[in-house]
Amino acid sequence: MTMQFIMKDMGNVLLEVVNVRNSKNKISEYLKMDLESLYKLLGKTIANDYSTLVGKKILQKIDQKLYQIICNEMEYCKNKSQFTYLETQSLAELLVKNLDNIEHMEKYIPKELLAVLLVKIGLSRFCKC
Repeated sequence: MTMQFIMKDMGNVLLEVVNVRNSKNKISEYLKMDLESLYKLLGKTIANDYSTLVGKKILQKIDQKLYQIICNEMEYCKNKSQFTYLETQSLAELLVKNLDNIEHMEKYIPKELLAVLLVKIGLSRFCKC
């Protein structure tokens, strides 16, 4: 191994650590917000329209993809008992990791925002358990 390769690997590890910290900080901040404020932020982030209705419409456009990931792939309803023991922060962090599969426009939506929105809506309600 060359020194350059080792430094590159260390750089990637440091970048990953920074990203995890940033993600946790974003989740913490979003968890302090109420549901209406989160919808407004979603509208502002994607459509530059700070309204609850726009945020809800954006979420509706991708809810089938979210349903596929959370309710089908993660099998939320089947494994619900395992998820209930997680703190809200940990549950949102778990969702963020699983939302990497979202494509196209959804990449512009912060995964942390989506995760916290879904946690606040209630995953049992979202998945219709």
